[in-house]
Amino acid sequence: MKRHFILLISIIIILSSCAKPISDFSYKVKGSYAPAKVQFENKCTNANEYEWDFGDGKKSDKASPSHTYGSSGNYAVVLKAKKGKKVVNKEYNVFIPAPNNCLVEIETDYGTM
Repeated sequence: MKRHFILLISIIIILSSCAKPISDFSYKVKGSYAPAKVQFENKCTNANEYEWDFGDGKKSDKASPSHTYGSSGNYAVVLKAKKGKKVVNKEYNVFIPAPNNCLVEIETDYGTM
């Protein structure tokens, strides 16, 4: 009886360690228009590495990053949840509305204005 119990526990541990990750996230836009800061909340399970693509050329490997979109638009945000060689993607569109008044952002070698 005790051996059956140990065998059952061992099988459960092996199967759970082989399970692929589940990728999911939510987000909250802070501000009503561009430039807007977006806080991403990672809701992945069974993953130990993350790769975010914010849809504007920027990336992150943090679990729950924040990102600032300087321009309005519709951005396809992709989260890759990784566990070993297993990778699962989740994609949502993040819409950042345009401001009522025109804003200009200038990037120089000395900083952003």
